[in-house]
Amino acid sequence: MSPIAARLTLVCGILNLSFFAGCGAPVKPPTSYVKHSPKEAIFHCELPEGWTNTGGGKKSTSYQWVRSTKGGVMIHGVTDVSSSVVGDIATSFNNLGGGDEGLTQEQMDERAPVNTVHKMNLKKVNPDDYGSYKEIGDPIKFTSPLSEGRKSVFTARVGAARKVKGYRATLLAQNNGVTFYCYCSEKDFEKFQEAFDKVLESVSHAN
Repeated sequence: MSPIAARLTLVCGILNLSFFAGCGAPVKPPTSYVKHSPKEAIFHCELPEGWTNTGGGKKSTSYQWVRSTKGGVMIHGVTDVSSSVVGDIATSFNNLGGGDEGLTQEQMDERAPVNTVHKMNLKKVNPDDYGSYKEIGDPIKFTSPLSEGRKSVFTARVGAARKVKGYRATLLAQNNGVTFYCYCSEKDFEKFQEAFDKVLESVSHAN
């Protein structure tokens, strides 16, 4: 074999390895979960058992993050102080306006501080991380042991322009906001939607 042919064979082999390294058996929805409860945590949550689960941060710095991945499925949560501040301002404004007396449930949900924060945080979505980001429909109310939350279904492109679909979710702790992004390939969203809901609804205060 000539030196050129040998180099071409080597390059093709590397390309094939690179291509198939990202493939493999399709990811199955999780059937069991483990509690993620690091030391000095601001919040706890349940994550899929057997996935790659990592996290860090300290309560003393008002910062915590958590990440759970399997194949092309991602669950990522992080705290921030500004969301809590905005939530406090929204609460004060609502109190000055006479509270929720006489309002319908729909009006109360719209006025809820977490709803205000969730809508404002849409401006924080980084286009470098989530290209062609678009949310579908109105925010959806959900509850967890931590607080009432809001989640929005979105589509975007991540990594090498991979089309994904998932949730952007917002929760409010006492001194922190918590934002989650949960996503998978667009065609698999319904398959993993229940798992995303399970994680979001498990978020609780750290003891």
